[in-house]
Amino acid sequence: MLLWRAPTCRLDHCFWSSASRMQAHLAAHGMSGAPPDGCTINQPCPMMLDVSLLNQLLVLLGVIIGALGAYLTTAASERARWRRTLDSRWDDRRIEAYASYAQAVKRMVTLAQRIAAGRELGDPSEPLAPTQDNLDLLAVAEDERATQWETVLLLGHPHTEAAARNWHEHAWRLEWYARALIVGEKSDWERARAAANIARAAFYESARSDLGISGGDLPNADEPYDVLVKRIRSGPGA
Repeated sequence: MLLWRAPTCRLDHCFWSSASRMQAHLAAHGMSGAPPDGCTINQPCPMMLDVSLLNQLLVLLGVIIGALGAYLTTAASERARWRRTLDSRWDDRRIEAYASYAQAVKRMVTLAQRIAAGRELGDPSEPLAPTQDNLDLLAVAEDERATQWETVLLLGHPHTEAAARNWHEHAWRLEWYARALIVGEKSDWERARAAANIARAAFYESARSDLGISGGDLPNADEPYDVLVKRIRSGPGA
């Protein structure tokens, strides 16, 4: 004979209008013995109520877990999308900062080269006399470089900032030649110019690496001016 166990019938079947019906119900489910405490005639079975409540709680818990999982998945996706948008926006600003800085240093170097040519140093093709007006133009170019440098410091990668600083320090040396703060021979000027070109290439290499831009090495720009002129006059492939 089986002992009492929790009824497996539905809640609305756990009502008994008489003792005989209760016993018939127990016999139909293969159970014997007295029903659990509180399971009386004309009242629902407390044990069945507990089972029903547990089922409802499990369903509610499943709904909550499903909603929480959907929220976390959506939040993670939105956060990743926002991060990609933010990174793209800062990359655009960084490109602009690097390009503006490079243009400012290039203008400064070009003026220094032309004024140095006026002192019979460097490229003699477009010399500028070392007058106060031309030196003032060089000062304006240096002020613009310094302004663009602040943006590089704000947005740039540390390695690129170091390369940029190295470049403009070499540009200062060319400026000092143009201002006659450094006096030297043409060979000294050519060495300073070649070093500045190497620093320039290092800056572009670092900036392109920072921005994830590929494309190989930059063209060689450190050959002496007279060699460059001879090569161009000789024609392509010389």
